[in-house]
Amino acid sequence: MRRASRLAFLLSSALLFIGLAGGVYAQGYPTKMIRIVVPFPPGGATDVFARMLAQPLSEAVRQQVIVENRGGGNAVIGTEMVAKAAPDGYTLLFNAMGPIATPGLYQSLPFDVVKDFTPITLAVTSPNMLAAHPSLPANTIAELIALAKAKPGQLNGAISFFGGSNHLTQELFMSQAGIKMETLTYKGAAPALNDLLGGHANTMFNTIGSMAGHLKTGKLKALAVTTAKRIDTLPNVPAMSETLPGFETASWFGLWGPGKMPKDVLARVSAVVVKVLHAPDVKKRYQEQYAETVGNSPEEFAAYERAERQKWAKVIKNVGAVLK
Repeated sequence: MRRASRLAFLLSSALLFIGLAGGVYAQGYPTKMIRIVVPFPPGGATDVFARMLAQPLSEAVRQQVIVENRGGGNAVIGTEMVAKAAPDGYTLLFNAMGPIATPGLYQSLPFDVVKDFTPITLAVTSPNMLAAHPSLPANTIAELIALAKAKPGQLNGAISFFGGSNHLTQELFMSQAGIKMETLTYKGAAPALNDLLGGHANTMFNTIGSMAGHLKTGKLKALAVTTAKRIDTLPNVPAMSETLPGFETASWFGLWGPGKMPKDVLARVSAVVVKVLHAPDVKKRYQEQYAETVGNSPEEFAAYERAERQKWAKVIKNVGAVLK
């Protein structure tokens, strides 16, 4: 009888331990290095914004937080890497829209954009700017549209990757303006911007922070910002909506984990990341790059993500853009 009682006690203790293990694990998170995967080469806005988050996050959790660049496949390679990682909070994805937000651009993907990812938070938003190489004989949106109509298919625009914010913004611009430009696709924003600076590309939609410094040196000229109205820090740069009424887009950057993250782990990861994004010094650093931190809840980010998928699905359908 004593033996049976002892076995019952041991069994109940084991079950209790298993039941509490997840909670204890989450409370102790993190106990080792955290890896943030960026599915692009170094140097672009996504990489820069991820590193701006990694440093204060490392200080907050007192563990090393590294950014790992896994570019290629139009952001699919790095994204798939996170989809297949253990859902323990130690491998996260920092991305700018990409295949999770625009699955309709791809004929097939090696992951399910809903089931294989756990939304953590909308981290950062940043308005885009349309900039041009100084050699382009157009200084306004109206002049660019007129030039493109006079030379159909002869002008081009650089994009960081197929399906990103700057690509879809360019497609939306061409659709509303009734023009056609060649799309030059790169493996990230940095190489695309380098070709724009070198005069190999005529124009590029990109985050303002990535190009503002080049405006001051005269290496680029600003044609318009994609916000609904002009922004206070660049009062002389017109809004795209002044020429194309209703035009408004922005780049956004989110943080995801692999699918099926335990609720307690998700809660811990979300809490610490959101706290960092709301810190005044962190917000200031992003503002210096013409960006704003958001730091919302997983539920709010999931809703935002669904709305973005619906929004861009219409654009994708209208322009017929599909990655083969």
